Amino acid sequence: MKFAKTYIAVAFALTGFAAHAATVTDITTATATLDFEAPVTLTHTLTAVSNLQAGSVADNTPVANGEVTLSGSTALPVVVSPSTTMQVGTGLGANIMTLSGTSDATHKLVVDLVSPSGADMHGQSVAGRQWFTLGADNKYSIQVSGAQTVSADQYNVSIDAALYNA
Repeated sequence: MKFAKTYIAVAFALTGFAAHAATVTDITTATATLDFEAPVTLTHTLTAVSNLQAGSVADNTPVANGEVTLSGSTALPVVVSPSTTMQVGTGLGANIMTLSGTSDATHKLVVDLVSPSGADMHGQSVAGRQWFTLGADNKYSIQVSGAQTVSADQYNVSIDAALYNA
């Protein structure tokens, strides 16, 4: 029994000695605030100009206006492109689309995808498709490309919008 008491006393003494032998000094603390933001969501509208009249239509006549709004914050630019269902030009004419009438496919209307302010929309090819960077207002216009005689019909135009991740 005396041996057990001596052993316990030595164990406590060594434990206390080990705990007092080590020290820490110059403690500094760093803190980070983890800010989780909502993902960016695009809302895209394309609205036809009202009261369009068949017949002789002048070059650059607006026929539809588009706008992309963002919820959330991003430094990424917004880009637009004629939808893959659209018949588009190539090269520098990738923003020119030929629309067919819905009641008579022989009816044609050629339109441009342009900036309503007249500013240059820079194009970049991504995965074989041409995308055009919008201005700070994120607006665009569909305009008649060249003076033409337009037949009475309905013409569908579809534009895709996205964030450009360079």
